[in-house]
Amino acid sequence: MKKGLLTISALLLTIILCAGCSLNTSRGTDTSSDQSSGETSTPIQAQEPASSPSGETSSAEATGLSYKLGVFMRYNDSTGAQMRAVMTKQFDDLNKAGGIDGHTVEVVFYDTEGNAETAVNEFNRMVSEDKVLLIIGPTTSTNALAVIDLAAQSKIPVITPQSTNTSITKDYANEWFFRNSVADCYQSYSLCDYICEDLGMKKIAFIHSTDSQGQGQFDDFVGYMKENYDQDIYLEEMFNEGDIDFKSQLLNIKNSDAEILVIAGHEAEIGLITSQRLEVGIPADMPFAGYNAMTSADYSSVAGASCEGVIIASPWSATATDDGSKKFMADYAEQLTAPDANSALAYDCVNTVTHALTGLELGLTDDTLESDRLAIRDALSGIQGFPNLTGTVNYGPDATQLDKDAKTSCAIWQMQADYTYNLLKAAK
Repeated sequence: MKKGLLTISALLLTIILCAGCSLNTSRGTDTSSDQSSGETSTPIQAQEPASSPSGETSSAEATGLSYKLGVFMRYNDSTGAQMRAVMTKQFDDLNKAGGIDGHTVEVVFYDTEGNAETAVNEFNRMVSEDKVLLIIGPTTSTNALAVIDLAAQSKIPVITPQSTNTSITKDYANEWFFRNSVADCYQSYSLCDYICEDLGMKKIAFIHSTDSQGQGQFDDFVGYMKENYDQDIYLEEMFNEGDIDFKSQLLNIKNSDAEILVIAGHEAEIGLITSQRLEVGIPADMPFAGYNAMTSADYSSVAGASCEGVIIASPWSATATDDGSKKFMADYAEQLTAPDANSALAYDCVNTVTHALTGLELGLTDDTLESDRLAIRDALSGIQGFPNLTGTVNYGPDATQLDKDAKTSCAIWQMQADYTYNLLKAAK
C-alpha cells in the first residue's frame, strides 16, 4: 500500500512539474546562442522591463516578446571592436529604459572577419536560423557586395553602418538594402570640391589601392573632377592591399611637380604611405589628403606623427562641438578608447533603426515574420530629415542610389599634432 501511494505521489509530482513548464515557440523570445565553427553569437538578453511611473508593468512584460535583430561586422580590428562596444551599450541602455514601445531588444552578433564567404554564411544563418527582423552590417564593402542581392532574395531589411563603395547602391540598389554611412562618391565629391575650389589646386597626385575601396574612391574623384572642373588627374600611382613598401611610387610623386597628394585605401597601407612619403623626401609642407579611414586609430597608430596636417573627408570627428557629439563622447567614454567616425556611424545606425521600429505594430511570430520584415523595410524607406551625428538621414522607397543612401555630403577636417581635428569645411 505504501509503495502504491509513493508511485501515485511521484506521478502527481511529475504532472505538476510538467504543467508548470511551457514551451515558448514565439520567435521573438528565442535566446539561443548555439555556435557553429568559426562563428560567434552573443545575444544581448532582454533586461528586466522597467515599470512606468504609476507602478504599472511596462508592455514588454505584458507581451513577453522581444525584437530580435542581427549584427554582423568585422570585429578583428580596433575599429570593429569599438563599433561593437558602442552598439552593445546602446542596446543594453535601450532595454534598461524599457525597450522600444515596451519590447526589449535581443541582438545576435557575428564576426565576418572581413571575409565575404563568412559574411554570406552568417547572413543566411541570421535569416533562416535566428529569424531576425532586421540585420545591421556588414562593415566592409566587399562583404556588402556579397550580401546585397541576398537581402532582396530573402526579403529582409539590411542597413550598413560603414560600407562605402559607391557601386553598392549605384549599381546594385534594391528595396531592402540601406546605407547609413556616407558613400565614397560623396566623400570624393566633397574632397574634390575642397581641393579644386577652396585650395585652387590643379596638379593632383593620387595613390590608391587596387581593391574595390581604393579604386572606387579614385574613380569617383576623377570622374567628378572631370565633369565639374574639366581637370584630369595629374599623376596616378597604385598599390595592392598587403603591400608594405611604397617608396617607388612615392619617389615618382616626389620627382613630379604635383601640388597635393591624395591617398586612398585601407588603414594599414595608407598609414605606411603617410610615413614613407617623408622618408623619400616629399616635403612635409606639401598638402596631403584622404578619406574617412584616416580618422581611425588603425591609421594614426601606423602613421604616427607623420599624419599631422592630413586633410580628411569624413562625416564626423571626435572634436565636433555640437551638443549631440558632446553627449555621445561623454556617455560612451568607456567604450570610445579611440573615438572615430566609424564609432559615430555605428551609434547613428542603431538610432536610425530604433527610430524606424518605434510605433510599428508587429506580430512577432513565425507566421508574421515576412510581413514584420516588410513593415520594417517600409518604415526605413519613409525616414526623412532624421538627424544623426554624421548627417541627416533621408531614405525613399525606390531601388535607387538616391533613395538608399542616407547622406550625400561630408565635412572636411584637418588632423592636428595632438590627433584632434579642425573643421575646415562643413558638410553641405
